[in-house]
Amino acid sequence: MDYLQEVKDELITDYGSLPMEVVNFFKVIEMKISAKAAGVVGVKAESVYLTKDKEIILHMSNLVRPENIMNLLDYNNKWMISGSKLKIKLADLGFQWVDELTACLKKLAEKLKV
Repeated sequence: MDYLQEVKDELITDYGSLPMEVVNFFKVIEMKISAKAAGVVGVKAESVYLTKDKEIILHMSNLVRPENIMNLLDYNNKWMISGSKLKIKLADLGFQWVDELTACLKKLAEKLKV
């Protein structure tokens, strides 16, 4: 993440304030890096059947251990476990859901033994 911040700082130095699209791009990259570090092989948003709700689904690799999941649940107990998937309603992540999802992925990775 340090290198990502260096690139971002360099862009700001060279070009001034970043457009919102570029800021969001960096957030997505950080989220993907955090997902990989947590042993998550896929992240997607889906509509919840028969509702207008959306949910985030994390597809876990076999590297994710119960203690990783418990660490995540200690941080945000709204996550649901379904086989090799973790699910949460988008509303349960809040308005700044990308930032909160990234924080959840970091919590999931904290005790990961690779």
